[in-house]
Amino acid sequence: MRTRRRAWWARAAARRRVRRGEQGSSAVLVLMCVPLLVAVLGLVVDLGGKNQENERAAWTAEHAARAAAQQVDLGEVRDGQPSGYDLSAAQDAAQRVLSVAGMSGTISVADGQVTVTARSRYEPKILLVIPRDVTQSATVRVARGIGDQEQP
Repeated sequence: MRTRRRAWWARAAARRRVRRGEQGSSAVLVLMCVPLLVAVLGLVVDLGGKNQENERAAWTAEHAARAAAQQVDLGEVRDGQPSGYDLSAAQDAAQRVLSVAGMSGTISVADGQVTVTARSRYEPKILLVIPRDVTQSATVRVARGIGDQEQP
């Protein structure tokens, strides 16, 4: 009977020693996991925001190119002339769209095509190493046609 008691006390003492050695281990684990969680949260937030700004810049460039393409002299296009654009009106229309969206950019009208490049800037919220500049471009071409058939 006495040997059983001694064995029980020895096992209990060993368990207490093991517990004392593990004190604070959860704090170390938390300190190791917090930076990882902040990095993952930063990637989600900042890459999502950058992707959204890319989509906004692409939409703005497309809209500005369509607005510029609508400044076409229909009489010249009907006669088959390749550059039926009122250049200053096309550039003004595209620039208005860019300025309303709060972006800068370039507009070029050549060979019956309007190309608009929209530039914006994304300010990261958590990870400051994310590239900030956003550039998207769109090209629109005016074509004569009936239905799905393009006319020369």
